[in-house]
Amino acid sequence: SARWQVRTDPAATTAVLAISTAGGEIVVNGTTLTASVTGAVTALLATGAYYHDLELTTPGGVVTTYLAGILAIKQDVSRP
Repeated sequence: SARWQVRTDPAATTAVLAISTAGGEIVVNGTTLTASVTGAVTALLATGAYYHDLELTTPGGVVTTYLAGILAIKQDVSRP
């Protein structure tokens, strides 16, 4: 299984965005992982810096973090 969580601070108790294989937003197919987040969901994120990580859990229960860092949400600057 896999889960990706985004928080305002690494110690924050609540994630501002959380997706997982259990929720159907992440699909793992062999060595390929596909994560899907709708525009409606990302529109709820204010501009700024967030902390995130992506964890995969083996069938035996071993949890490994494969991706972690700062996620920057920037204001759209393109105009029609």
